Amino acid sequence: MKEKICLYDVDNVYGKKFCNTATKILGDNFIFMYFKNIKALKEFATENKITGIICPTFSIEEIREIDVDRFYALSETNVETYEEGKTKFIYKYQKLNNILKIIDRDRELVNGKNKIISGKSKLVIFYTEKKISKSDEIIKKIAKSISKTKTVLLIYLDEFENYKSYKGISNIIYLYKENNLNIDGIRHEIELDKMINVDIIHSVTYPDDFNVITNIDLSNIVNYIRNLDYDYLLISTDESYVKNQYVLQDADLIITIRDENISGNIFKSYIKSQNIININKITEFVVDKTKRNQVSTFVKGLINGK
Repeated sequence: MKEKICLYDVDNVYGKKFCNTATKILGDNFIFMYFKNIKALKEFATENKITGIICPTFSIEEIREIDVDRFYALSETNVETYEEGKTKFIYKYQKLNNILKIIDRDRELVNGKNKIISGKSKLVIFYTEKKISKSDEIIKKIAKSISKTKTVLLIYLDEFENYKSYKGISNIIYLYKENNLNIDGIRHEIELDKMINVDIIHSVTYPDDFNVITNIDLSNIVNYIRNLDYDYLLISTDESYVKNQYVLQDADLIITIRDENISGNIFKSYIKSQNIININKITEFVVDKTKRNQVSTFVKGLINGK
């Protein structure tokens, strides 16, 4: 089935030229539709599945609530293409072929991602926009508490957690790049943390090892690991949202950790404003030194879905 891409622009000449050219070049995979009216676009979106919307940067906030996989914001200022959440900002007046290549490349990346069959493990991501001193200690306590009744695999995606060690995610990345990712190869990288009695896969040998894969690839790897026989797959990430964005979208639950003396949740506010991830998947663990059984109480609610 062809993907539907909608273009909104008040410039009738540009809009028609864009859609005509796009249909000639990418018509085998996409249906391009031009809208000069936002109301008409929104009405169409409520009745049809749309993959993406292209619009001027000054219009992006007006259509942000529309449920699509990705937005392309066309800037009249000459800028390098960059990404924020599921919005890509692109220079409008470059060659149309260049813009169309970006759109088609996204389709290939997503289709490649969809080829990975995700396993049954419940995926829980620990993500905090700013590290706190005892976050790793808290994550390990949560993993240990869950492991009392469920099987758990803890994976680290922090760039420096496993520096210069030769066992961990780097070897799994190598298997993936060689199209040889397999269950036995993943199991070979698992170690038992005897302090908490939980299986662990440590992070990369060098930070640059993450640079040989895309954020889609990282999501593919994580979803493949979910095929192992664990009830819970826990992921401890670093602060890079761009690197982890598709893993975060795949998560069943996202846990943010913050100190009790820090107010607000920047990450949750950002997700809510951008409409990127279901906000109900995000829960907070606020460190409270006065609560003696805080972790066990938190885990009980997590397992029971409360």
